[in-house]
Amino acid sequence: MPRKKITETPAEKTRYLIYTRVSPKGSDWVGSETTVVDQATQCRAYVLATDPEGEIIGTIEDEFESGGSSKRPGWVQIISEVKHGTAKWDVLVVRHLDRFSRSISDAVNALELFHDNGKHLIATAQGLNSSTPSGRGVINILLSIAQMEREFAGERTKLKMISIAQKGLWPVGTPPYGYKRGEKHDNNLYIDEIKADQVRQIFSRYSAGAGSLELSRDYGIPKNTVLHILRNRTYLGLICYDKKEYKGRHTPLISQDLFTQVQNILPKGATAPRPKAQKYPYLLTGSIFCSCGRAMTPASAHGRSQIYHYYRCTDLATCKARIRAEEIEAAVLDSLGSINISEHEIESIISEIKKLAQKKNSQIPEESAVRKALKTANERKERITKMFIDGLITPDNAALMNKQLAAASNEANQLEGQLAAITAQNTTNPAVVQEMIAYTRSLANLKSLISMAEKDTIAQRQIINTWVKEIRRTGETWNLTLNLPGSPNCTKWLLRLDSNQRPSG
Repeated sequence: MPRKKITETPAEKTRYLIYTRVSPKGSDWVGSETTVVDQATQCRAYVLATDPEGEIIGTIEDEFESGGSSKRPGWVQIISEVKHGTAKWDVLVVRHLDRFSRSISDAVNALELFHDNGKHLIATAQGLNSSTPSGRGVINILLSIAQMEREFAGERTKLKMISIAQKGLWPVGTPPYGYKRGEKHDNNLYIDEIKADQVRQIFSRYSAGAGSLELSRDYGIPKNTVLHILRNRTYLGLICYDKKEYKGRHTPLISQDLFTQVQNILPKGATAPRPKAQKYPYLLTGSIFCSCGRAMTPASAHGRSQIYHYYRCTDLATCKARIRAEEIEAAVLDSLGSINISEHEIESIISEIKKLAQKKNSQIPEESAVRKALKTANERKERITKMFIDGLITPDNAALMNKQLAAASNEANQLEGQLAAITAQNTTNPAVVQEMIAYTRSLANLKSLISMAEKDTIAQRQIINTWVKEIRRTGETWNLTLNLPGSPNCTKWLLRLDSNQRPSG
């Protein structure tokens, strides 16, 4: 009997889209960003080295765009394509994770969107691939650490400004009307004689009965600026920063008696915040789902004496389920705070991380050859560049030397991409391993982190975005799924609240 001929269906090629970004500092900035061209070249080399059969369908650039913004044109296009199912690519390739996003909430939401729609992210410089659970976990860890580093940097900047204010100097920003700054790095306030005289007249005339609109017309200053001048305690010789006052080194423009007299005349509620500006933060947006499978969205209802805040099912035709926002958010934070991971369990996780790193850390001969070639290419670039700087290039050979410099730069970019591909497949970056270990140890402090963020909704949202993958309703029971690589779901917890009960009051 003749054998049946078996035909194999060829596997479809993986389609890659390259994404590059540099911040508003610009492509000519010398640093880790490099240029969008360099990023694209290195990403292309990485794809060719790891998947020669793959297809690179194009490149999307966001030049002079901040990684903390979700309004980057290229980013918006990518997210829109995935949401609407029009993306013709399978894998998005970036040079470094921070090129993708510097906002942890944007990045985590985008990765979840990618995962739900069968799309993946590769960061070539770090060897990160979101197609595996461990890859997604490492990406989340790095994003969380980057977020914390940025917040620590912000806190350090704030402490520096406080230190300047405590010395009686102007910490930051445009000086008050009537003062001016000195030279660069000089934080003293100096009197601007013309404007200072106007400030004195404004205080004196207002205390005598002139209105803010009249003063605005007479001095050519907006009415709001006049009112701000009349309330500004800097004119008493004080430095006001972070809701505190410090004795300034500058010369006061107004006496305490005149200032007090003006404050007694000024309308008391003029600077009070408007009720509409006090918006509820909705900590679980994007993470909470109904038992019918649909997402739950923020909503509010007006009672007799207050506004009630809810998450309600997006199926308003048949389901209509809802739950009070304050109740569910408190329950989520309480549940996270109740997670108790022993030191033994933490050390076991760390041990597994180290074993995995050792298992992957197997050098291959090809890497040393690529490193050697990359060193040679970089030395050639430096040598030609130095010839230009030293004036050794003549008009006769300038074109040839420019061509050689471009060739050396292109070769270096190609080799960097190959090296990144080799490193990703065969080694584990020690810095990444240490970051994973540090992040694992932070599990023991989760309860204290939540306690510290008790009245800080921004910090609470960060904690939830970092640790919570989703909150899903099943009847009156809510399942909380943690966002940790390899972790089991948290045990079920029951909220004693009818999700369809109407607001009282």
